[in-house]
Formats: sequence, C-alpha cells, structure tokens
Amino acid sequence: MKKKEKLKKVSELAAELGITRQALDKRMRKSSLSSQLKMCGGIVMIGKMRYITPNGEKMIRMSYKEEPTMPFDERTNNLYHFNASLMSENKRLKKELEELKSSIRINQLMIIILRKRMKTILTTYREK
Repeated sequence: MKKKEKLKKVSELAAELGITRQALDKRMRKSSLSSQLKMCGGIVMIGKMRYITPNGEKMIRMSYKEEPTMPFDERTNNLYHFNASLMSENKRLKKELEELKSSIRINQLMIIILRKRMKTILTTYREK
C-alpha cells in the first residue's frame, strides 16, 4: 500500500454512500465481495479499527452500482411520509367511526320512539 493512499473508516464510506455502517458491514460480508476485498487487500486493520483502501472502496462502490439501493435518508423520508399518511388515515377512520356510532344511537332512539307511537296507535285503534 502506498503512503499517499487515503484510507477510510467503514462509517465514513457508509456516510458517503448514504447508508448506515451496519448496512455497509452487511454488504461487505457478502461472500463474493468479501472474498474480493480479501484478495486485493481492500480492508486493512490498524489497531482495532478497520479501514478501507481506495481499491476496496472502488469494489464496494461497484457492488452498489450493480445492485442499486435507496439511500438511507430517502428511505427514512419515505417511512416518515408513510407513517404520517397512516396516522392521518387512522384519524379519519376514528372520526368516521364516531359518526357511525352517533348515527346508530340516533337510529336506536328513533326505533324506541316509533315503537311507542305504534303501541299508542294500536291501543287507540283497539279501543275504537
């Protein structure tokens, strides 16, 4: 490895790719990419830290071009909007449910009133 080569931490490359460090770790563990990185010395250990060489970075970036993924921020944004949409729909359905319950109560009261009227009419008719 040349001295001028810029090594990157896994978290740095993940941030550049717009993904989490865990997602990049998972990608790097894929058997095909993992063996390529080992063969070309794409990952080096300095102390307890793993660093990615420029060669390793190229391979990792190529693996993402072959299999495009949605950037982390975009997924989070989509989930936020999906969640907001669900909450809005939930609120609308609760309101509709309350209106239906109210309508049922009114209908039940009307049935009681109509039964009383029918009873009164039948009693009056029988008396005649």
